[in-house]
Amino acid sequence: MKVLITGGAGFIGSHLVEAYLDAGFEVAVVDNGATNRLKTILSKIKFYPVDITSFELTQAFSAFKPDVVNHHAALVHVGQSMQQPVVYAYNNVFGTIRILELCKQFQVKQLLFASSVAVYGDVKLFPIKEETNCQPLSFYGLDKYCCERYINLYAQDLKTCIFRYANVYGPRQISSGEG
Repeated sequence: MKVLITGGAGFIGSHLVEAYLDAGFEVAVVDNGATNRLKTILSKIKFYPVDITSFELTQAFSAFKPDVVNHHAALVHVGQSMQQPVVYAYNNVFGTIRILELCKQFQVKQLLFASSVAVYGDVKLFPIKEETNCQPLSFYGLDKYCCERYINLYAQDLKTCIFRYANVYGPRQISSGEG
């Protein structure tokens, strides 16, 4: 089975690449960032150094023909999203719509999406349940919530799964992040 990971050179994505390879999947990565996290496995994957908002993304889908897309590419800094809402919305929301359209065009079987606990806003009751009302307090959280809504509408033609990550940390994490 062929898995395309957007943001596969990133912190979480690079771990997913390794896990998919270990499980025997054929893996391709779309990422506009540096490949330093993938140096040791670049020979085992197909790497497309493109942005998810670019039309070059179509070429990656066309060449690789994925069965599954694991969408982790995003701008992720909450504070920065408050200063640059247009940049964040363009990348996170428009980029996700581009991916959804390409999934439809290339008949991808499943989309996995990395969302965030930021969709909930300031929650007072823990543990957070999926049914908890979403009231994002940042443009990053709003972007992720908008993406979820788009994905739900596309889910009529595509099997989907949304993960709402919270406080992810570990090896290869950049120390300058917000976490």
